[in-house]
Amino acid sequence: MSRLKSGLLYTTLVFIAVSCSPTDKISTAGSSESVFPAWYNSSGFTSDSLYFSTYATAISSDSLRAVSRAENQARVNLESRIAEKLEIVRNQLEEKGSEYARQADFILTLRNAYAPVETKARVTEGVATKNENHYRGFAKVSVEKNDLRNIIEAGFAGKATFWAELTGSTAFTKELK
Repeated sequence: MSRLKSGLLYTTLVFIAVSCSPTDKISTAGSSESVFPAWYNSSGFTSDSLYFSTYATAISSDSLRAVSRAENQARVNLESRIAEKLEIVRNQLEEKGSEYARQADFILTLRNAYAPVETKARVTEGVATKNENHYRGFAKVSVEKNDLRNIIEAGFAGKATFWAELTGSTAFTKELK
């Protein structure tokens, strides 16, 4: 009789665990051709007319933690990619003789301006797949280009000359639009 009760208890617990798990974010790695979700871009970065997006993956013994770690890494990657684009703009300004592009205040303002991107970007995709003994999380984090411009502009508050120099360059238009 106690075997029957323990079996019933085990079945009930499994049922509760399965019904309470976030199945929309978990899938089982099966016989599909790729371990990556269809929306995942293995290059790690995409840009279209509206968004900059980065992608990341992480592994954990817990599905939610795997997705969370992937999301955090994608946020870091997004900030890094935006930093690279802004450094290209600053370098081109410097090459064209900008008197501001070399100034420490301009450089610090520029670097501080994009820092909020990491926290203001939004997760647009997230999923975990179950592998043998772990979960692999995938995430896509995006920032709208208009929002990015507003974030950067807010970082240049009180420094209208620097902002005009930055946004007046063809490199800014090319890299961030």
